[in-house]
Amino acid sequence: MARTTYSYPASLEPDEDGRLVVRFPALAEALTDGADEAEALSEAADCLSEALAGRIVDGEEIPAPPPLASGQYLVSPDPTIALKAALYEALRRRDMTVADLAELLDMDWHQAARLIDPKRSSKLTSLAAALDAVGCRIEIAISDEGASQCTQEPRRTLPASAAARARAAAQPVHAESKKEAERLSAQILARTTSAWNAVFIFQRVGQLGLPHATPQLALEHQRALFERFGTRQQLFERGLLDIIPKATKVYAAATFQSALDAASLIFAHSVLDSAAFDWCRVCAVARPDDLIRYIDQRRVPLSELRETSFEQLRARELTQYLEALERESLLKKMDIIFAACRPSPKFVGVRKYHYDRNRIATLDNLRHDYVHGSALGKSLPQGEDDLKYLQDTTTFLFTLVHRRYKLQLDSDEFIAYVKEQLKDKNPFKDNGD
Repeated sequence: MARTTYSYPASLEPDEDGRLVVRFPALAEALTDGADEAEALSEAADCLSEALAGRIVDGEEIPAPPPLASGQYLVSPDPTIALKAALYEALRRRDMTVADLAELLDMDWHQAARLIDPKRSSKLTSLAAALDAVGCRIEIAISDEGASQCTQEPRRTLPASAAARARAAAQPVHAESKKEAERLSAQILARTTSAWNAVFIFQRVGQLGLPHATPQLALEHQRALFERFGTRQQLFERGLLDIIPKATKVYAAATFQSALDAASLIFAHSVLDSAAFDWCRVCAVARPDDLIRYIDQRRVPLSELRETSFEQLRARELTQYLEALERESLLKKMDIIFAACRPSPKFVGVRKYHYDRNRIATLDNLRHDYVHGSALGKSLPQGEDDLKYLQDTTTFLFTLVHRRYKLQLDSDEFIAYVKEQLKDKNPFKDNGD
């Protein structure tokens, strides 16, 4: 008889800020972190529970846990989530629907649907009865780490903790929070659309102007050489008169293209970085508990606990955290969005787009070298495609956050924001001149 377990191996790796990032090899969308090993592992069980719940909600396959490798931790989800995942998979293997389960258990459809819905609480006895009805048996395993250390390499295990927080993450977004999140997202979309138009207009104007500017630049450079090294006749006698114009044109074109790439990348990076930060804000507004892991170790005076509600304290601490986050790296902001939204490996978001963290890191490093290093003179690895990739990443974040929190585009807010921004920028406006 096949046995299924829902404890998954997880790895811990330090990020650039010294925090420990938790990743599950079998569940790419499961990503979290902690200030130290204890905090990271405490978050891991909640993260795993949320990832399994997300797969159930999205109707996706739940992969079998791979073998535990050296240095990895074995993380267990909330028991209720594990049982719901087991029932969900059992129905899929048998090509059974919720209606089939309801008929088998002699209950109405809504009661049966509740049993596999991770957003709804269920009694363990009810889940056990449902699993038994479809031919599955629950087995309980107890790991005695003290005994296992004597006979084999210790298995790093982590029981589920703070399961209530994992279940809360699956609850619908509050109506007021959703409305505010939709208002912010409309502004972000309008702002980034305008900014990306500016990026590509800037780059295109530069490309169109280069052929016309190159001859003039070459002529000016020739004149400077004449003044410095001699007359036209003297340069001709040295055999330099034909070489200098050609070399000047090549040098001017290459230098300008590199400078244009550098300026375009710096501009594009700032647009994506700003958008990533804004989407972190939307996550915090839509469901504050998705970011609470980053502030739950902060100390609060007892006097404030008596005078301030938890919601007020959470809002204040999140505001302070976001203020500091704005100065952090682009990759850190991206990781926070992924930890909050937990996209499945199959999630696309943008046609013909694949999120590649390494590619973004490469462009981020090149942007840094353009500003602080010696990268001037180098071109973008894939030219304009790199800029388009960053633009698509901005769109990807929009679809990712909207899908996670089930947001709708507030078209009225979008149009109102665009009109406000264009109010004083109309080139056809009569200024009385």
